[in-house]
Amino acid sequence: MRNTIYSVAAFIALWAVPVVAQIKIAATLNWARRVELGPLVSGVVKEVLVRPGDQVEADQLLLRLDPRPFQTEILQLKAQLDRVLPELEEAKLELQRAEELYARTVLSNHELNIAKIGHAKLDSEYRRLKARLEQARLNLEYSRLRAPFAGIILARHAEPGQAVVTRMQSPPLIVLADNRQMVARAVVPLDTLLLFQNQQPVRVRVGNQAFEAAIRFLGLEPVSNHAAGYPLEAVFHAGDAVLRAGQPAIIESK
Repeated sequence: MRNTIYSVAAFIALWAVPVVAQIKIAATLNWARRVELGPLVSGVVKEVLVRPGDQVEADQLLLRLDPRPFQTEILQLKAQLDRVLPELEEAKLELQRAEELYARTVLSNHELNIAKIGHAKLDSEYRRLKARLEQARLNLEYSRLRAPFAGIILARHAEPGQAVVTRMQSPPLIVLADNRQMVARAVVPLDTLLLFQNQQPVRVRVGNQAFEAAIRFLGLEPVSNHAAGYPLEAVFHAGDAVLRAGQPAIIESK
């Protein structure tokens, strides 16, 4: 009889424990990473190697400017260095001779200073040309636009023959997104936001597809056009699924 009473009490206690309902939040998909790419130097577009919809790998060449102006500048600077280097070596020897003569009190302080100034001028010119040559090589590299990460080409704003002028800002010529990792974004009331934690496992449903995800961001301020709403983001790997920014999704608690 006592065991029966205990069993009934345990059943009542178990029944009294509140069951936490699964939370479902309407969300919208977006890219985890999206960048607008453009060259850091001015020039004329020589080739555009991708089109919207193309899947690219990290460091893949997307676009290049006409390399000839950059190559010409490199050749000119090399020629100037070839001219200055022998003069610098001769000035160095002349300075060494002047220092030896000065040490033997054969040469005046004024003559020694002249030798030092001559060497310093050529050394400065040599270093300046080397720096310009290094920058010219960098400019040649900057004229080739490469993918910073694997993803999909969203837009192309360049064609062969198009002039590109960077000045203070690089104009976006290629738009790239990481479509292998997606973000489900939602705006929720504060009481709903407080039910989640960063890195908490959740599930994202897109149509009849389900993806394992994790909370990436819990907003600290309400969204400007939602006075009582806070941003919530869940990130997930899309794998081979074809997903698009703007698609509706559902974030589900586990």
